Amino acid sequence: MPKNKPEARPFPWPLVMVGVGVLLIVIVLGMGVVYNSPRPTPTATSWVLAGIERVSLEDAYRAFQDNEAIFLDVRDEFSYAAGHVPGALQIVSDQLTGRLGDLDPNAWIITYCT
Repeated sequence: MPKNKPEARPFPWPLVMVGVGVLLIVIVLGMGVVYNSPRPTPTATSWVLAGIERVSLEDAYRAFQDNEAIFLDVRDEFSYAAGHVPGALQIVSDQLTGRLGDLDPNAWIITYCT
């Protein structure tokens, strides 16, 4: 009596294709997360602008309360309109160089952009 030869199972192509599809989706989504993640914006630091003193929040608040400083908002018009320090002067950062003459050189000027 001849032994029955075991039947060969067909290769599971549908499962392989689903696995490859899922892998591709994960890769594409991962790349989207990497490329759309916020990146730090390079800004001048204290070692670059050594002549400019940083002001603590407490000192800025005290200067605001005592009306000792001019607060200069250098954000765009939309951001300024959305909210700003009461009484702040707004000069967009692109225009700052041309409008330095509008500022009192003897005044304590506190700039902000957030």
